[in-house]
Amino acid sequence: IVMGVLNNIKKFFLNININLAITISSGSGVTTTFGRADSSTAFTASGGTGTLVFSISPNVSGITIDSSTGIIYVAANTASGTYSETVTVTDSVSATAKVTTTIVVNAAMVITSKSLSTTVGKSQSTGSFSVSGGTGSKRWSITNYSGGTSVDTATGNVTISAAVAVGIYNETLTVTDSLNVSTSIRITITVNDSITVTGGSNITTTFGVTKNSTAFIANNGT
Repeated sequence: IVMGVLNNIKKFFLNININLAITISSGSGVTTTFGRADSSTAFTASGGTGTLVFSISPNVSGITIDSSTGIIYVAANTASGTYSETVTVTDSVSATAKVTTTIVVNAAMVITSKSLSTTVGKSQSTGSFSVSGGTGSKRWSITNYSGGTSVDTATGNVTISAAVAVGIYNETLTVTDSLNVSTSIRITITVNDSITVTGGSNITTTFGVTKNSTAFIANNGT
């Protein structure tokens, strides 16, 4: 209301809009393995005034958020580690809302190497292979160039069949995690020829006289 010197009155109508406070819902953290890019489900925001803009902090190389969609992206080369991140939504009058989320980047998988040797006609196993890094459960697979090499998919125990021919076989052992990230190593499987014995001799002697045979010589085997 404005009053003039002659007591004239002029009225103005003013609209004051107070929008609801910003709220953030949905969205998720991200769990991945080094070398694999991944993203969250979208964070959504309601309330506030004007355009809502998403941001993320602290700044970590490889971790970003789409300012419009609220989707967090984790690049394949993001260093392994566990990151506590804050998602912030800011409106056109600088009002904000925040939520925290966790980003987990597990280390790349590393397999401890082993080799396997046996003698033809005798089955042999490596025992379980061990692997570090990766996400969730692991499953093992192997090439089968020998025609008789197998692996326990749960433990990585490699077995060579007794029926495999003499030779040296270079097999590829692969482990895959729950996100389908894989790593492989080459393992050498050696199947040696069967043992042969040559040389030696019988012994003929008289009681009280010590005699020796000639040397027996063993070849091949493992």
